Amino acid sequence: MKKDSKARIRTYLRDYRFQSILIRYFVISILFITLPMVVLNIAYGRHLSSNAREELFNVNQTSMRNSVEELDSCFQSIKNMTYGITQINALNYLKIQTSEEAVLNSQSYLSSIFSVNQVIRGSYPYVDSIYVYLEKSGSFVKNTALTNLDILEDTTWLPLYEELHTSRGILQVRYMQNRYPYFMTMICPIMGNDQVKCGAVVFNIDMVELSEYLGRGSYRNVSNQSTLLAIDVQSGLLAYSDEFRLFSNEKEELDNLLEYLDQREELTTIANMWGQDYIISEMASDDGAMRYVYLTPFNNAYSNNVYINDFLVKMVILSIFLELVIAALLARSAYHPIESLMEIVNQSSTLTAQNSEKRLNEISTIKRIMLDTQSKNESLEQEVEERMASLHNAQILALQSQINPHFMYNTLEAIGDTMVLLLGRENEATDMIQNLAILLRISLSTDTYIVPLRDELEHVKLYMQLMEFRYQGDIHYSIEVPDAMLSLPVIKLTLQPLIENAIQHGLRPKQYHGTVRIEGETLEDAVLIHVSDDGVGMTDDVIWELNDAMRQMDFQKIQHIGLRNVYQRIRLIYGDRGKLTVTRGKTEGTIVTIQYPK
Repeated sequence: MKKDSKARIRTYLRDYRFQSILIRYFVISILFITLPMVVLNIAYGRHLSSNAREELFNVNQTSMRNSVEELDSCFQSIKNMTYGITQINALNYLKIQTSEEAVLNSQSYLSSIFSVNQVIRGSYPYVDSIYVYLEKSGSFVKNTALTNLDILEDTTWLPLYEELHTSRGILQVRYMQNRYPYFMTMICPIMGNDQVKCGAVVFNIDMVELSEYLGRGSYRNVSNQSTLLAIDVQSGLLAYSDEFRLFSNEKEELDNLLEYLDQREELTTIANMWGQDYIISEMASDDGAMRYVYLTPFNNAYSNNVYINDFLVKMVILSIFLELVIAALLARSAYHPIESLMEIVNQSSTLTAQNSEKRLNEISTIKRIMLDTQSKNESLEQEVEERMASLHNAQILALQSQINPHFMYNTLEAIGDTMVLLLGRENEATDMIQNLAILLRISLSTDTYIVPLRDELEHVKLYMQLMEFRYQGDIHYSIEVPDAMLSLPVIKLTLQPLIENAIQHGLRPKQYHGTVRIEGETLEDAVLIHVSDDGVGMTDDVIWELNDAMRQMDFQKIQHIGLRNVYQRIRLIYGDRGKLTVTRGKTEGTIVTIQYPK
């Protein structure tokens, strides 16, 4: 069977090619399953990459802030130490001396300054030298020695001192003696009693030593470490760098970095520097004097994400393969019913050669065969409809003729007229004979089997008058039907059999004492007519059997002739839209309901 199925599929694919429903199902499955999943996988991968990139940026910024805080702490310590020396008592004495000799003779004060300088330089290895300049005496202290300014080799700090017009110190990057490395110089003025500068304390910080002190210094051959740069905003010089070589011979690359930073918009970005990609973050110092740049090798930081990306690529490839397999299975499963139909179609001889040449796919082939079959059956269907209509009319007439015996209404009228002549007047008996004659005329008339509800109710009144006469007023009736329902077309002679059934089966066990009620009710899509009595009623089992027999259209199980007669005619004329149901009364008796469609 599987081989036959595969052979048939190959035949269909060969005959219909890309028009085949199987191919279309497969393509649709790819478009609606595989393609969306691929798009979702790609979108998810990009989302992960974006999150990873953002996380790397956040980590880089956090690391930069931590490093900057550490470096700023050193700078603040330098400022505090510089300012602290300007406030010692020995310097307060020496700053007012006006000659070198006076300063030289103040050995105790000089020793105090020498001791402070020695302690600081011993505690902080990145402090290269400490100058104390006394302007009034022209004296100059370098570390732990008194010298003259005229013989000092390092004088590039003097212009900074000359420009100093505030009691606050300044931090400046400069070359010491115009040679490598850079130094950061902190100059704090010594203020006289008149609040005019009369000297300065100068701290010279070796930036290479500072890098090593912080444990951050390295050369380019260590490429997996982050690098912190501090750039003096005023001079544009590199004040601090973890990478020593940037202090000396790579100013061009530093300038390129600064130019790139000036052009970008984000605080953190990725750029290629010195032959590799870096994550670059930037921030400014609180006073705006320093510009900090933090560089982290991108490949080192992104190593874990590379593994994730490789994993995602493999998962996308695997998911595409699985989705293609699923798409093929779904297409094959959806095609199975069509394959079964095609097997039947191929055994049919209704498809002409002309039709087979024009076929586009399996559905078009089935459609052409159905149209061909339909065209051949049109005449047969019309003939069947005509015969069924004739059969329905014959059945209705036959059922109507079964309701009452064939007494001639004109014979009854003659009897009534004779009684009037004999008695010399009309009486109750003659009235009943006339009513019976009219009743028989309506029953035996075959002009139509659909009448207005008004006429059907008149027939009911005639019948109930006969019943009241027969049972001497023990049986009563009431009719409560809205006027809007009186013109409703109903099946002729449907209420009288139900009323007769109510009298015979409901009121007879009560010695024919009781009331029969006819009530009308309008619903949204149907009209209900209820025939109820207050007789002995039926058991639940009997009611269930009657309703079940009517649902299954098993007329032989309906023992009540009146119910069966009415239900047969309702089904013949209205089909499933007409219904007849039996229910128990609210307190006693039985209710039979006819449902007509609007």
